[in-house]
Amino acid sequence: MSMATTVAERHRLVEEWTSSGLTQREFGRLHDVKVSSLNRWVLAIRRGVPMIPRGERAAIAARATIGPIAFREVSPAASAEKDAAGVRIALPSGVELDIPVGTDVAYIQALVTALGGPC
Repeated sequence: MSMATTVAERHRLVEEWTSSGLTQREFGRLHDVKVSSLNRWVLAIRRGVPMIPRGERAAIAARATIGPIAFREVSPAASAEKDAAGVRIALPSGVELDIPVGTDVAYIQALVTALGGPC
């Protein structure tokens, strides 16, 4: 499988793996997919994190610049689970984003920029 798989191909491969009954390692060998890539795609889908195509990810990272950032104290939400891991980003507009651990930094920067944040 080429490194330039589309997001649709990644979803299809994850669906095939899920119904295959194989381990990720076995499935990866059969389909010429790195286990680390397959695992990353599975986690992204399970967490609901959009996958960004490789070329687009590089373009977003190249455009992203970090400007002045203001930090403020944020107390944990009362409903937050003790085992929940991640970070909450509060934008000046009042929008708050709960970002799971492992989310691609370029994606976060693009999301904050799209929402009118300081990136």
